[in-house]
Amino acid sequence: PVVTNQNFCQTGLERCCATQGYQCGTRNPPIAGSRPPLAGSGQANFGAYPWQAVILAQDSTFQGSGALIDHLHVLTVAHRLNESTVLGRPLRVRLGEWDASSASEPIPAQEYQVARVFVHPQYSASNLRNNIAILRLAANVPLGQTPSITTVTILYSSFDQLFNYTFIIT
Repeated sequence: PVVTNQNFCQTGLERCCATQGYQCGTRNPPIAGSRPPLAGSGQANFGAYPWQAVILAQDSTFQGSGALIDHLHVLTVAHRLNESTVLGRPLRVRLGEWDASSASEPIPAQEYQVARVFVHPQYSASNLRNNIAILRLAANVPLGQTPSITTVTILYSSFDQLFNYTFIIT
């Protein structure tokens, strides 16, 4: 998503996306039919962070997390993927997941195979400098079809520019 002039954003949004069929970077209110998180658990409501991605090995082992940045790419950290990338093990990305221990979510999570991994060319495992990677998915994510999956808003217009930013990914 390309961020437009924020003077034209909807009320309440710090940043907004160019015209498209969905709104990026917006936390959702509780989604109808979802159960509330346990009181005092610190857990978010279902769909509250619709850009959050879970990165898994083919055997469903957790590899890390990231953020969906457009219909085909996930931004993440290189240090969680380096071993998988070097060994050539296939990865999957799960979007729309809320409770990994249950399948009772009102909108099912969606999984995508990772087609390619781009690790910053100057990534250093010894000091985690340039600790950034982009995962290209094997299929397009159909944005705008479910409120539990959308993109995060970041300020970039090309992948080259993306590597010049500082990010914190949760």
